[in-house]
Amino acid sequence: MEIVVGGHYHLRRRIGAGSFGEVYLGEDIQLHEQVAIKLEQVRSRAPQLLYESKLYLLFAGGICVPRLHWFGTEANYNVMVIDYLGKSLEDLFQLCHQQFTLKTVLMIADQCIAALQYIHHKSFIHRDVKPDNFLIGSSEKSSQIFIIDFGLSKKYRDPRTLDHMKYATGKSLTGTARYASINALKGYEQSRRDDLESLAYCLLYFLKGSLPWMGLDAKDRKQKYDRIRDVKAGTPILDLCRGLPVEFREFLTKVRNLDFAEEPDYSGYRNMFRELLIREGYAYDYQYDWVPFVSRRFTCQLSGQINSGNNQVNSNNAQMSPISPHAGNTSAAHSRHEANMSKVAQHSVKAPEVGASTDEIDADLQNSNLSPNHPHAIRLADTSKTNISESTPDTKSSMSPRPPVPKISTNQKKSALPLPMRTGSSSHLRATTHSKHGQRSIGIGKPKPTTALPQPKRSPR
Repeated sequence: MEIVVGGHYHLRRRIGAGSFGEVYLGEDIQLHEQVAIKLEQVRSRAPQLLYESKLYLLFAGGICVPRLHWFGTEANYNVMVIDYLGKSLEDLFQLCHQQFTLKTVLMIADQCIAALQYIHHKSFIHRDVKPDNFLIGSSEKSSQIFIIDFGLSKKYRDPRTLDHMKYATGKSLTGTARYASINALKGYEQSRRDDLESLAYCLLYFLKGSLPWMGLDAKDRKQKYDRIRDVKAGTPILDLCRGLPVEFREFLTKVRNLDFAEEPDYSGYRNMFRELLIREGYAYDYQYDWVPFVSRRFTCQLSGQINSGNNQVNSNNAQMSPISPHAGNTSAAHSRHEANMSKVAQHSVKAPEVGASTDEIDADLQNSNLSPNHPHAIRLADTSKTNISESTPDTKSSMSPRPPVPKISTNQKKSALPLPMRTGSSSHLRATTHSKHGQRSIGIGKPKPTTALPQPKRSPR
């Protein structure tokens, strides 16, 4: 039995699950493109899909953020449809036998810092920075690193006045203990500095293969978090970065020393890592350590699908989506990769507080600091809260390797880093957009139920 949501998104198969919902591999049956479809019961104790979908709208236009295709309600479920991406950095790290070269880590650092700056520029912090939440694009976009999973994100300032939120203590941990900042583990309110400290631990993990606080024994979660905090705070930065270029020690030292409301020097951090890349004689060519592995798997799958094309077309359950590196579901590694699309990390801790109300996000969308005529401006139609309009940038541009980006200027008082934006023209969501496939209508809506959806299985917290 075929299940279609949003009028033209076909659920193919379940690829991930967590305590907050399930994720399915889907297909846009109009454009024959793969998508990820996230389901959440309407009566969930802490529904978050509406909140997360509005953040995808707010972040629309950034090349580091997957595109939201549709959000709405079908039967008893909230449904969110976004781009289907490639493997996570954690999966790719395992594929490379838990060791990345310095060149790969430096290119990762540059893209991830840029992604965090983009989110911070939109007045939100991520609060769950970890390798599982950075994914590469699929096929032609595989050189681009995307940031995902905004369910724990929180507004840290008023986007109009830029007034920073107040410092607070006694907070429950939000995020993943392994990569959480020391201040987050101590119960302090998080800010931009904490996202960057978490990224620093990710980079050290990629270079060293492990972190001193991994694998600690504890009788319960609280004791484990306390032990992780103590080991993390008690390990000198010099020991943590021993054997690595001094730039990694400087990066961790700088972000740990930031004040609560201080703006990080994103341009300075990126220039520091880029200068190291040049000094080591590397080219910024997007030839990551995983490229040979991913390319080889893609070639084998492409050949297999061509040879069995007729059989697939004649099959009752034929997959009509285009050939991609994600075709097939026979290997355990592939299943593990697809499970990451659920983005409901087993070890992430959901805080009871709300990052921002959906009404606040609506106001942020309406008061975007972009000019209404800017090609990437996010626009709202006069619609209900479940029918939001936005610009839909063209995402068909090639992601082939690009030449090294010129050194970033740090002369201005504010960071001069050009924020990553998608290229192309924009049009209203809910209006008709154009592509090489013809016309399409994208939006957040509430269509009539088509058929009963599969019952998600709740995973233990």
